Amino acid sequence: MTSPAASAPSPSSGGRRPVVLPADADARLRALDLSVEILHASIRVGDTARRRVTGGNYPTTYPGVVMWAETLAALRSRLPESAGWRIGRSGNYETVYSPSLKIGITVVAGDEDTGQEKPGHGRPRLKRSRGPKTSQRVRRNFNPNQMMLDLEALGFTADVDRLPEDEDCQTWFLVVHPTDDDVRIEFSLPTDMSGDGNVSEWSERILVEALMVSGVLAPKMPNEDDDDEGDSGLVRRRG
Repeated sequence: MTSPAASAPSPSSGGRRPVVLPADADARLRALDLSVEILHASIRVGDTARRRVTGGNYPTTYPGVVMWAETLAALRSRLPESAGWRIGRSGNYETVYSPSLKIGITVVAGDEDTGQEKPGHGRPRLKRSRGPKTSQRVRRNFNPNQMMLDLEALGFTADVDRLPEDEDCQTWFLVVHPTDDDVRIEFSLPTDMSGDGNVSEWSERILVEALMVSGVLAPKMPNEDDDDEGDSGLVRRRG
């Protein structure tokens, strides 16, 4: 399998790939051990699960959390351990990651520009601002040595380059934006954050064909505005 470092310019080098259009998305995703079918199927699972908890006695914010959790869980189940994929949750930041490919994946909600590359559309932003944990990972996508620089600035010099395995990689976003008629999707690599806690720069955007499902809710990570910094450890293998 070709590694991302070999198939795309490094963000830290200032390289930029053009936006990958839907017609070419599957080929590019397969270089990352993914496919359009895997992304579509995972989002369908999340939507099916959230429909079961919409309305009735459930809190109004709960379906969005279920959409996020079940989409991520489905993605984890479709990226096999036998191919090297692992569950990451250091700092309670939930991902699925590949140590060999050096990529991690999390699920986020995007705005109306998600999955679009047309006149009048800008670069997508996240639906909600994110906290310091997301900012740290995004900065590291641009500069892999950012953690070392941050810790050295605080006076720590010993072993500062020993990141948890699930953080020692590029963190890609599966960006989802539901409309009344479909779900817009892209798989993209953020490399900068603005002062309001939102993504301001993407090194690569892989636009995925929209999923023709109506009524979907945007995924919502619990406490996503402050990114839970608690440490629940790292799960390396699925039991």
